[in-house]
Amino acid sequence: LDITWYKSQNARTNKISVRKFDLDFFPDIRNFQIQDSRFVFGDRWLEIIERRLGRSLQKAFNIYAENNEWKKAKPPRIIYGNFEKLKYLPEPQIILKFLSSPVLSGPKYSKLINNLSRNDVAVLHIRRGDYLNFPDIYDVLNKDYYLAALRLLEKKEKFSNVIVFTDTDNLQLPWLAEISSSFEIIGPECNFGSAETMLLMSHSKNLICANSTFSWWAAYLGTISSRTKKVVIPSRFNKIPGDTSTQDLYLDDWNCITPSGENYIP
Repeated sequence: LDITWYKSQNARTNKISVRKFDLDFFPDIRNFQIQDSRFVFGDRWLEIIERRLGRSLQKAFNIYAENNEWKKAKPPRIIYGNFEKLKYLPEPQIILKFLSSPVLSGPKYSKLINNLSRNDVAVLHIRRGDYLNFPDIYDVLNKDYYLAALRLLEKKEKFSNVIVFTDTDNLQLPWLAEISSSFEIIGPECNFGSAETMLLMSHSKNLICANSTFSWWAAYLGTISSRTKKVVIPSRFNKIPGDTSTQDLYLDDWNCITPSGENYIP
């Protein structure tokens, strides 16, 4: 698993949020080698060249990208690309095995997990961070999206409490008072690790996702483990024209609405 891209971007710009992968939180993932390259720029040019090779040359060098048949019996040397599709994932029981984690126990977690799993509690994930630096690429979901998502879920259940997970310090959301008089915000000041936060979110009975693969994994893990029963997710993850990469990530029983909260999408 090569995390060079984030390492090198963080070194060259302050526009991209630092990723704390916490991969060693999952015991079975420790069997994989995690690395970041010492030759960032050289490797970047090598990637550009290898991705532009024709299919026959890619196969000859055992390189696979999203534009060819990369799932072969022979393990590829290198895989380049964006494979955000449900069909590329193994069976849920295999995912749950590799993403098994230490049980979150003790007073720090038990009360929160109990609240997250209640039918009358709605959980929101609000992603800000570096999305604010790229308004031409990412929607920054606002009140309209979250209120529409809550109204959709409240057709089946009235919520007495709202729990918000966010990557933003001291997030101010005055419109939360329009939803519930009782809400809790869990942000960086709570000192949960990235993996802990994702696992906690996966205990949500009712989860409203941001346009974020972090949200998506929490919803997916919660759904396949039968903890999460209702999910609302935005119909797109970015504004890039013609990009439909995330359209293959939605489960049939999830609710999909536009970033503006309008036009429910079946």
